[in-house]
Amino acid sequence: MKELVCQLPRERTTFSLVVLHGPAGSGKTTALMRAAQIVSSAGPRVFFANGLERLDLRGILDFAEEDNGEERIFIFIDVISRHVASIDAVYDRLIKLDNVTLVVADRSNKYAGMSHAFAALNPVEVRMPDLDEDDVKSIIAKLEEFGFLGVLREKTPEQRTAAFMDSAKKQLLVALREATSGQGFDMILRTEYADLAPAAQLAYTICCIAVAHGAPGVYIRHLLPCLGRSEFTKGVVIRDLLRGVLVPANQSETMVRPRHRLIAYWVATEIAPVGQKVEAVGKFLWQISSDIVPNEIKRRSPAYVAYRGMINSEALRETFSNDTDIILGIYDELKAAYGHDFLFWLHYGMAQINAGRLDVAENYINQSLAINPRSHQSKHHLGCLHLLQASTAPNPAAVLERANSGIDFLLEQIRTHGDENSYPYHAYLVYVCRWYRRADNLISQKQWEGLRQIGTEAIKKFPRDDMVKDATNEVERQYLLRVAVDREP
Repeated sequence: MKELVCQLPRERTTFSLVVLHGPAGSGKTTALMRAAQIVSSAGPRVFFANGLERLDLRGILDFAEEDNGEERIFIFIDVISRHVASIDAVYDRLIKLDNVTLVVADRSNKYAGMSHAFAALNPVEVRMPDLDEDDVKSIIAKLEEFGFLGVLREKTPEQRTAAFMDSAKKQLLVALREATSGQGFDMILRTEYADLAPAAQLAYTICCIAVAHGAPGVYIRHLLPCLGRSEFTKGVVIRDLLRGVLVPANQSETMVRPRHRLIAYWVATEIAPVGQKVEAVGKFLWQISSDIVPNEIKRRSPAYVAYRGMINSEALRETFSNDTDIILGIYDELKAAYGHDFLFWLHYGMAQINAGRLDVAENYINQSLAINPRSHQSKHHLGCLHLLQASTAPNPAAVLERANSGIDFLLEQIRTHGDENSYPYHAYLVYVCRWYRRADNLISQKQWEGLRQIGTEAIKKFPRDDMVKDATNEVERQYLLRVAVDREP
């Protein structure tokens, strides 16, 4: 806001245009109103408009043409994209007025799309800056004054500032969402998304899904071919239509990302329509498939990290609200591109498990192991699958061998990874307990005692892991129920 005020001329010289732009929710309207108030308090005549109706500027221009004072007249217009036609209607009169400054604001991508209409007016552009510490302290003071601190209320002043500066990465919209649980966050992002052209929506959705699931960003060379035919040239989509919506993700600016990971997650899970997300995942993963090669995997390239996150079955369940038909359809379409990759078959198998297709899932996980026999993830999930198959079989006695196979797989994972990670213990406790309950009298007291001992071992190694605690408590509960039943007369 200080930079905006500094750009406003005070003397009569020539007509001037100042444009304030920034991403949705960056505080443009507030900055524009505050600048108008500061200018007005210094004496000049100020007019401010932020309505939805079309403006008629003729009356103000009549006044400006008759005014013989030395001070300038300032016309502030918010969301200028709504009023381009109004300015065009008085363009010839406007540029002849040496006592008028027009100050307008809009989203960066909106302004980029119409900047050609203002080029002849030699606009001075002011970009909404990220928050600095003084801004943050002022915002927090106002939130406290009006009782809107939300979850910040219990924090110290230093912690409040950190919530804005660190967690929100200096983004005002995200800061207000994370710190105060403001409900405007969703509305602003939905409006921003809806206002984008279809090709821009697709590019934005691809970037949001990739970043929401761990990627640092998306290379523009991968993104552009995904857009297909468009009324805009593909470079314009990224450079102009998504200006401020996507930001550079590396110094060379060859990679882009949404301006904050929380925004990426919200668009990926709550805002983008299902059909758009299906198209985004399918097109992008096809496009980068030729880059998923050993060297790129070894160096964990951005393309590989994006692939790993987007192909993940849990990530797809979250993105598509656990719609198994959509998820399995995506995997099926990508088989030709990733059939050589063990990770693809592993997650395809996990998706089949989630859909209840256990025999198909076993085939796919075995395919994963055939490609990479050392994959501990594949062995882990095969162990879980064998126990799940045994637990759902109509005749437990007929599947003892299958259950023991699953137990052996999970015990191997505990031996090899149980000192660093809790997941082998958690899986063992959950799936073996489920099998023991199903097998009932086929399971001895000694086997139950052994399961309890695994739980005790897990708690000692991971005392703060809530999932391990819950699994161990369930083992204890089932054990005590069994003992109580056995003691009944």
